Amino acid sequence: MVAADNNTMVVGLMNGKVAFTRNVLSGESSVWCEIAIPDLPQGAPANVAMDPTDTHTVVVAYNTTWGIDGRLAPTKHVFISKNVGTCESPDVPVPVPLWQDISGVPNGGASNLPDLPLLGVAIYETKWDGREFSATPGYENEPE
Repeated sequence: MVAADNNTMVVGLMNGKVAFTRNVLSGESSVWCEIAIPDLPQGAPANVAMDPTDTHTVVVAYNTTWGIDGRLAPTKHVFISKNVGTCESPDVPVPVPLWQDISGVPNGGASNLPDLPLLGVAIYETKWDGREFSATPGYENEPE
C-alpha cells in the first residue's frame, strides 16, 4: 500500500515480518527494512495498511486462529503501530516499533473481534474522530 507521500510503502512478508521503504520511487535502488512484530501468529500477515495521512502508522492483520475466546481476551489478529521509524539502510537495525493488539480488550465481551481469520484491513478517515479501521473476515480454505 502506498501512503499519501507516494514514496513510502509497507508490505507483509512470508516470514511474519513487515517490510517498509521510505524511497520506493527509487526503484531497484530503494532501501527496504524489515521489522518484527513480537508475540504474533505464525505465518505471513494477510494484509497491511498504512494511514494515508501518517506514514508512521501501520495496521497489520493476520489470517490465523489461536483458539482464544474473543469475549475474554484480544484474539491477536489486528495490530497497530504509530511509530514505524525511518529506514536508512537494511544493515542498520530499525528501532522496534511499539505494536498494540487492537483485536479487543480483556473481558471485552461481544465488542472484541472473534477468533476468526482476517483477509484484509483498511484505515480511512471519518467525520467524528479522524480515523476508523475496517477488517474483512475470511477463512484459510474458502469453500468453493
